[in-house]
Amino acid sequence: MRLFVGLVSLLVVFTATSAGSAVAAQPATAPQAIGAATEPPIILPVLGDITLTVDSRNAGDALAFGMSSPEHRLMCKTCTPGMQRDFGVFDVGSTLVFYMRDRTHGTTYLSTDPNHARVRAVSPVKWTIHWDDAGGDGDFNDLVTSIVLSGSQGGGATSSSRVAPERNRICYTQMDADNGVSIVSQNFEAAFDAYDTRGADDFTLTRDCVVRRIDVAGAYLNGFGPAASENVTIYRNNGGLPGSVISNQTDLPGIDDGTGNLRIALSNPVPLLAQHTYIVSVQVNMDFSTGGEWGWSTNNTQRGYPASWRNNQDGFGTGCAHFTPLLTCMPSTEGADFAFDLANNR
Repeated sequence: MRLFVGLVSLLVVFTATSAGSAVAAQPATAPQAIGAATEPPIILPVLGDITLTVDSRNAGDALAFGMSSPEHRLMCKTCTPGMQRDFGVFDVGSTLVFYMRDRTHGTTYLSTDPNHARVRAVSPVKWTIHWDDAGGDGDFNDLVTSIVLSGSQGGGATSSSRVAPERNRICYTQMDADNGVSIVSQNFEAAFDAYDTRGADDFTLTRDCVVRRIDVAGAYLNGFGPAASENVTIYRNNGGLPGSVISNQTDLPGIDDGTGNLRIALSNPVPLLAQHTYIVSVQVNMDFSTGGEWGWSTNNTQRGYPASWRNNQDGFGTGCAHFTPLLTCMPSTEGADFAFDLANNR
């Protein structure tokens, strides 16, 4: 069962399915191609790490870019030159298809569509895609993106003789024991500033870790998202509540799986020490009027101190204008901790 405590009311809201379970929102539909699919896909000659970059943009329309296959993942919602994202390791022979979405006109095009994409192999390990937006003027310079394969392993080995490197080098996890309840942790538009909230939770490392990524379990309610970006703050521990700030990183372009689970690469790595307790806070930036609400999933297993929560202007009327233990703010059915992972790769 997936429940949600959010903006519309402080009541727990759920949507039952025919099987008796519940979800906060239905997954977003993957982009569909427009036009004939005859441009060649990108096929990886060796195993390696894929990095996506926005090289240039020469269009007035709001353009998004991401991977369509073998995984549907957003790279940037409103792309600007210089944006870059590591998408992780893919095996030899992987067929990569990308998409551009013209958000101004609500149309989506795949890299295999010759009417809106031109794929060029710059080298055996680098490709560029020149995109033409919904205007269809044929200049193919509205968005130019590149895909680079790095850290590849040569020697002529086949995929069956290779073992892919571990994608997720997890330093800490508390993703288990999903409670089914999500608590809003969101920066809304100005009209709803009174409802801006932040969740936070503690963690203690068993080994030193340079944190480069945080994964969080979440869900959407009263809309389907996606989040525009995320804010991640790491604090020193102050008796189970956030203390002084170690790192505050805002407007991070996390990867959304379409249901509210987020993979957020940090712009600056954060070195942390073993046997020390820290606090992490994750907050999405999203307008209620366009995306609804996002809630951070809770779990039933409490590790260390309980999670905390704040609503600076107390729009929800809980009295928790400062960080306060979550179950004190909303003594409902949510779990005592939030669900997240910390990793030392992006």
